[in-house]
Amino acid sequence: MAFRLKSHVFGARERGARSRLWYPRPMRSRAKLLSVAAVLLVGCATTHPALGPTQLTAATSMSDVIGLPDGGIAWLGDATGAVELWRRDPDGDTRALTSLNTGIESPTASAALDLVVVAADGGGDEVYDLWRVPLGGGAATRIAQTDGVSESSPRFSPRGDRLAVLADPGTPFQPQLHLADPSTGALTPLTRGDTPVWSPVWSPDGSRLAVFRSGDWAHGDLVIVPTDAGPLPPAVVVAPPADGALLSPVAFSPDGAVVLATTLNSKGFQQLALVPPAGGEARRIGPGDWDVEAAAWNAAVGIVFTRNVAGSSELLRMMGPDAVPVALSSPLGVVSGLDLRGDGVLLFDRNDSKSPGGLWRLDTLTPGAEPVALTTSTLSGLIAARPFAMTASDGTPLSGFVYVPTEGAAPFPAVAFVHGGPDGQSRDRYDADRQALVQAGYLVVDVNFRGSTGFGRAFADLDNGDWGGGDRRDIRDAVLHFVGQGLVDRGRVAIMGGSFGGYMAVLALALDDDLYYAGVDLYGMPDLTADFEMTKDRYEAWYRTEMGTPDEKPELFRERSPLTHVDRIRAPLLVLHGENDTDVPKVQSDALVEALRARGRPVDYVVYPGEGHVFSKRETRRDASKRVLEFLGRMLR
Repeated sequence: MAFRLKSHVFGARERGARSRLWYPRPMRSRAKLLSVAAVLLVGCATTHPALGPTQLTAATSMSDVIGLPDGGIAWLGDATGAVELWRRDPDGDTRALTSLNTGIESPTASAALDLVVVAADGGGDEVYDLWRVPLGGGAATRIAQTDGVSESSPRFSPRGDRLAVLADPGTPFQPQLHLADPSTGALTPLTRGDTPVWSPVWSPDGSRLAVFRSGDWAHGDLVIVPTDAGPLPPAVVVAPPADGALLSPVAFSPDGAVVLATTLNSKGFQQLALVPPAGGEARRIGPGDWDVEAAAWNAAVGIVFTRNVAGSSELLRMMGPDAVPVALSSPLGVVSGLDLRGDGVLLFDRNDSKSPGGLWRLDTLTPGAEPVALTTSTLSGLIAARPFAMTASDGTPLSGFVYVPTEGAAPFPAVAFVHGGPDGQSRDRYDADRQALVQAGYLVVDVNFRGSTGFGRAFADLDNGDWGGGDRRDIRDAVLHFVGQGLVDRGRVAIMGGSFGGYMAVLALALDDDLYYAGVDLYGMPDLTADFEMTKDRYEAWYRTEMGTPDEKPELFRERSPLTHVDRIRAPLLVLHGENDTDVPKVQSDALVEALRARGRPVDYVVYPGEGHVFSKRETRRDASKRVLEFLGRMLR
């Protein structure tokens, strides 16, 4: 899907894109977190060879697992170095079904046609084409190549005879709902308008599709469209509850009588809701104290869903909409996909900071049932992310994860790792970059600053109109928190991040120059006005929610742009960017590097050909990680 996520996750790897998450952020329970004293006690007497970028980036990421009509499974994995479509037969035979060497997303299977369709992004430009992949073997073939038009989020109908896609033939990166011919790619539009739509969901009989319509990923309606009435049929538009902000479809009920969706509740948490397809008030169901992230509904087992509990995923089940929810698992790692099969078997993928991830099957949806590992990616010697809680200098409760080296003595050199977004979230997930830093002896501070996902809507909105203000001070406070605990050497601190995190790293080098002695900027945006102008056709509504516009607030955009303060940047900076980035165009980094070099400032700059806003190829990620470690080794050691 080609929206501007600054923290979209593929498998175990944070992609660092500008986060357009429509899940608000529940307040984190401090009872679930380790105190700093507990963190200080986390030591490890066992020595082991440190893992480096080669080993860490070689760990296979797996995501988007789906059941196949013949009883096998398919998923996306990067075992070959780039994300490809893989399958495992019922007898255990495993093989790659594609060799496209580019970004692949959204596999969807058809029993009727005996194939899988995927969306593939050529060279990181976020313009996707559809590919047919035969389940019985044979080469993948492009369904149709439409220059400048992106077709993403393919979804086969329950009978497998029709294909829904999001496509943007009108305005780039503003997709509308279409039916696509699985053989020719010919498009039949089902919606039209100035506001893009997302997340298509089929009704059980294939007569309707539900999407949500939103330009800023914070406010929007649910739209239900008939599929048998020809192009641009009349649609039913359902507004969210008055305090719900957004209504996003998840699934239809097994009988098609209601749509299961997610919407905000009065506490600012994302909760399940039932929506009549003919229109009417949404009715919230299920627990409302943490964000619901994914859900599926099956007549045999009811509703199965995950929610984000203190940064880890909890799996729950309700036999019916009004049933008492039962936890199927304790919060553990991050579950990023659910496929509930017709026989009630659940497929999902999960990972955590000490496990690169794998695919799992749960045959019995009862508490305590043990999932079966279908395929896993293991790596010994990883260092666990340890949760912490603290209070910012202005009294705001903060939390996050800290990675403490298991060898060497405190105080350690440290890296403040800034997640994307700003409405991303630091979670207990596998990340090769964070692991490479802690394995090399750096303490990594990964705080969820104000504006982050996972702590309630009020917390997420604290940085609206204030990028680079309170959020930047939160990151500073978190670093000083561990300085005060004797864990961090204040004279050896760097800051690093991707996208919004890269923006923050550069701004912090200028405005917190007494704390940071080096910085790493991965595809950040140093000039907010230029960023708005270059991407406003795609992100103007989002910018209005987050920061306003340069016309409305010219001084704010100027004052919060790192380029405005470039004269104050003295610390060395490493800048990495993908040549084909359409999310934050490379010219942003070009301008920053040119300004620094004109002032004689130390800056290293690397541009990766064939990469976009996310580094998708293993060799790129490995090279970038090695460069970061070499750079920080020169600057902080």
